[in-house]
Amino acid sequence: MKQNFKLKKPVWNANLTMRKLMVIIWSKRVIPTEVKSHSRTIKIWRAFYAILISSVCLVSAFSLISAPEAIRPTWNKILAVMQIMTFFVFVADYCLHLITFRYRDTAVKRKSFWYNLMFIISLKGIIILLSILSSISVVGLLSNNQGIIEVSRYFKSLNIFRFFRLFFILTLFSPFAIIIDVFQKQRKILFMVFLMIALMIVLFAILILNNERTYLAEIQSEWIKNNPTIIDYLNNADYKALSNNYVMTFADSLYFTTITLTTIGYGDFSPHAPTTRAIVTVIALLGIAVIAIPSGIVASAFLADIQKHLQKGKNA
Repeated sequence: MKQNFKLKKPVWNANLTMRKLMVIIWSKRVIPTEVKSHSRTIKIWRAFYAILISSVCLVSAFSLISAPEAIRPTWNKILAVMQIMTFFVFVADYCLHLITFRYRDTAVKRKSFWYNLMFIISLKGIIILLSILSSISVVGLLSNNQGIIEVSRYFKSLNIFRFFRLFFILTLFSPFAIIIDVFQKQRKILFMVFLMIALMIVLFAILILNNERTYLAEIQSEWIKNNPTIIDYLNNADYKALSNNYVMTFADSLYFTTITLTTIGYGDFSPHAPTTRAIVTVIALLGIAVIAIPSGIVASAFLADIQKHLQKGKNA
């Protein structure tokens, strides 16, 4: 009696495939247990993908270089080609991160496909999206319209986020992985601290702007009283000089408050009103304490993670 032996076709496991793809795309150092049998293939593709994205990020640095006038047209064409190529690479990178987002942990069965949309509001999702938007600067390279060129410069500055994307790839190395891990573990505390700092900056910015405007109005009124013969005082050089180094807009006030809180101080703005000077003194004292909080949190957590890493090395 003859027996027919049929070879069973391997069944494609979608979850397993997506888990392998996730390790490659997200540059995970640790390969999950269920895909360790494919570790060699995963490591090869992970290295290839990391080199590809790293190369694209580094190539973006050329867009920040200003070429001499003689070769500028040719240089702009080369940059345009590079920006278009990097655009498609980052779009693909964004899509791959989006579809593998829910496979980052083993609880994939409890998460639907729609959970992937959470990637859009994640830090990495925002950084890659800004990296894509930076390619819009190519329009300015190919246009002669001054308005378009001016707008494209804002998008050109977004190229800096491509270097942040590069930093995520560097997490394949232990020191960088520890840094990212520290920020992930302490993200709630750090978020609350930075939220408190942001609210403090806005509050003090409003107080400073109000006091400086009021004080300047008083100084200007006093100047007008002391110079009754000058009719067109708005165009008078001495009158205009009264507002030098004053905080006149809310944006300037935010900037001035921030650099004061961080105890930097560039000197382009200075407090004039007595109340403002008192506020600035308080801000400077708060800055010493407030800025030290996140620094202390990160430093202590970083040292703790290094000790754990060294302990694991000894036990291995």
